[in-house]
Amino acid sequence: MILSKIIKIYFLIFTLSFCVIQCEEISENEIHKLLSQYKRPFTFLCIGKPMPSFFYMTSTYPKSSFVICHLSLSNEIQDRFRSFDNIIWLAHQLNAGDIENLSKCENFDVILVSDRDDSLMQRRPDMVLNLQKMTQFLLIKSGSDSTNRYHFFEKKTDSTLVKTSLIHPRKRKRSYTIVHTLNEKYICKHSPQSIRKCEWYPGINLLTYLLYRGKWPQRSTLVSHIPIDYSHTDWTPNNMIVQGDRIKLIDGDDPLYQNIKPDQRIKINLAQRKLKQLILKSAGESFEKTRKRFIQIYGFGHYFDQDEVDE
Repeated sequence: MILSKIIKIYFLIFTLSFCVIQCEEISENEIHKLLSQYKRPFTFLCIGKPMPSFFYMTSTYPKSSFVICHLSLSNEIQDRFRSFDNIIWLAHQLNAGDIENLSKCENFDVILVSDRDDSLMQRRPDMVLNLQKMTQFLLIKSGSDSTNRYHFFEKKTDSTLVKTSLIHPRKRKRSYTIVHTLNEKYICKHSPQSIRKCEWYPGINLLTYLLYRGKWPQRSTLVSHIPIDYSHTDWTPNNMIVQGDRIKLIDGDDPLYQNIKPDQRIKINLAQRKLKQLILKSAGESFEKTRKRFIQIYGFGHYFDQDEVDE
């Protein structure tokens, strides 16, 4: 058993060496230089307490989305959120399983692990690998609070998704390739019939916000920003991207739904009531309870793998 664990760790380290370029360390100023190279909106994920210049970055790049994943934040930090419309706060402590799940369905441009943990790469190379799977640039804090230095990884290859959201229908057995450069980012959706190229929008899936205890923007704010599009044929939470105070509808041109007649589409008023119910009632709930609530509200029990319904 010990030997198998050693082999697994070395395999992960070997895999990492082919997926990334590792720099020794970079400073916080060099992170700003990195962000300035983007010619498009991006998504920045901070795991842990926000870095000192976090709010400077959110104001400098108003069309980008900045996500914080940390169990609790001071009232002072939360009060500053009100000055911005591109911040998302998930009040959740990510564990190895969460990171693995997110790596299958989310993709960020920059991930910064802001809580110092010099041993993370030695103790949990699997976590580092899964973090790297879902970003172009990965930064792990290495210095003290006064020096603010970070281990730096840059991805050399495109990303791959196996799911479109944390709750994934069993009927959708397709692969997804994300092509990301500093100038553009798009997703290629592969099916037996065709390959579709779609723009990748900044932000996170609405289901990620709900399942990982999204606390900012406030639930009432999200409800007031629910988009209305009568032409969209698949108006469900897994096709909505939270970009801060805004929600972006995606995948309206899915060929699976192109032949649906208008009178067979989900009635917009009913769908809106269901979505409001899900957003407001799932506040503070566990991952499992929110997942069950989503499936029950939308009547999708027949559409998902049984373990996703019963867990």
